[in-house]
Amino acid sequence: MLSPKRHGRRSLLRLLLPVCLAALAGCHSVPYARDGVLPARIDVADGSAQRAALNARTYDAAIGHARRLFYRDTANFTPLARRRRASVIARPDEGSFYSALNEVLGTLDDAHSHAMGPAERAISEQIMRNSGEESGNGYGFIKAVSGRGESVLAVVPGSAASEAGILPGWQLLSIDGRPLWMHQEREGQPARFLFMDREGRPHEHDLIPVPSPAVRMRESRYLSGGLLYLHWRSFDDDSLQWLHAAFAAAHDGDKLKGMVIDLRGNAGGLARVGAEVYAMLDGKGVFAWLKSRQGQDAVGPASPPLRYGGALLVLVDAASVSTAELLAARLQETGRAVLIGETTAGVAVASRGINLPDGGWLSIGMREIRTGDGRLLEGTGVTPDLPAPWTSEAIREGRDPAMEVVTMFAEQLAKSRAGNGKIENAGENPAADDNGI
Repeated sequence: MLSPKRHGRRSLLRLLLPVCLAALAGCHSVPYARDGVLPARIDVADGSAQRAALNARTYDAAIGHARRLFYRDTANFTPLARRRRASVIARPDEGSFYSALNEVLGTLDDAHSHAMGPAERAISEQIMRNSGEESGNGYGFIKAVSGRGESVLAVVPGSAASEAGILPGWQLLSIDGRPLWMHQEREGQPARFLFMDREGRPHEHDLIPVPSPAVRMRESRYLSGGLLYLHWRSFDDDSLQWLHAAFAAAHDGDKLKGMVIDLRGNAGGLARVGAEVYAMLDGKGVFAWLKSRQGQDAVGPASPPLRYGGALLVLVDAASVSTAELLAARLQETGRAVLIGETTAGVAVASRGINLPDGGWLSIGMREIRTGDGRLLEGTGVTPDLPAPWTSEAIREGRDPAMEVVTMFAEQLAKSRAGNGKIENAGENPAADDNGI
């Protein structure tokens, strides 16, 4: 077992700065999970009176929840929603109805406030119930859905999307010149995708759906130099239990020289899970502040069974969202870790999931969130200490820029022996609030 000496962000930066000017790139991911049993989907004929009635019930429920629960004042939203009601409930099918409903919810200007139709929800739930991997036909990238639309969460290595240079964080605007909800995948037939990058530039690519390789939802392995690498897709209870097991295994071994937490393509999740992971990484103090129209509450500190206080690197990218951003920011502002990668999505509002009458799902931003030190991440994101952004060239070549920096760090660490640390016993797990971020 290694000595308990702790090494913070400054010592890591001294090791990294001489070697961080080299090349950069990569890929990963999966959508955000919601626990529980799905409500029954109500099937009605497209264009029927029953469809219009179901649309009306669902629209009124969604708008009512938004008016009551949204964390900012809804005085302007309410009359707009009333004006658009008739045109939205007149949509002839589920896909077009939810597209129109999301246009209304989009006027809240909050990435966590959006709705998902029953069919799309069922697919998402099935993916998240998978035992750890997911494969099937696809276009070579995995998408995330938020109030800002659909975006690229990860790019599959060796796919047509990686060859085209599509990057995590790009917004998906249309397919074959039509709204996204109208697209139907045609096996072996190309579809034209219109993306917008983070600088607002458009990109068009023709992609053909092909069998996709399995995508790992959680990964734990040792890198050269004794660095424990941990990567997971969302902050949920299953992932927390998986992390507990990974920490316990490291605690019982003698290989650990440092730790790499990969938050790239992580779609967020529960605030209390983020608070416990923060404490597991030896983070101190309040994890986050959540503010609603009713007041402000603290999340954390937590008391996990094991803590790690050694050398720590955190990887982030444009598809690191919400709780992932908050964890990265908190570790950065306390000097606990060095962040490597690119600026995160800037999507950080505490939200809740609510069942809708037709079996769909509504997410509503209920609380503004700030880090323990009061930093607001919504709309700004977290800027890494060491830039290692994805590039089209790197993805085409199968390179991972952030991991290249990690490799150089491991080499420096081996020479300096600076990363000694161990996982120590640290008390019991607390009960906490289930705020989803």
